[in-house]
Amino acid sequence: MANRRPSVLMTPYDHRRLMRTAQELAEQAYPLAAQLLEELRRAALCEPGHHPEDVFTLNTFLTYRITGASIAQHAQKVVMTRSSGPKI
Repeated sequence: MANRRPSVLMTPYDHRRLMRTAQELAEQAYPLAAQLLEELRRAALCEPGHHPEDVFTLNTFLTYRITGASIAQHAQKVVMTRSSGPKI
């Protein structure tokens, strides 16, 4: 049975920013750039405000729970900056 990857859904704005970053990383021969580009190419796009509640965009805070972890919740902000790529 083939591995089924989870769907990828993002806004057009986030897609453009991540695609630009992935292409720059590919030009620098970054090892994971090809995988990132593949994921971005299969992404479905939706307009801001029209995505499901469990889909987060860049520059938003989220709280998540890791099953089995001793720490129940973490808060994290995903930020894209032009010069340094994604920061978590």
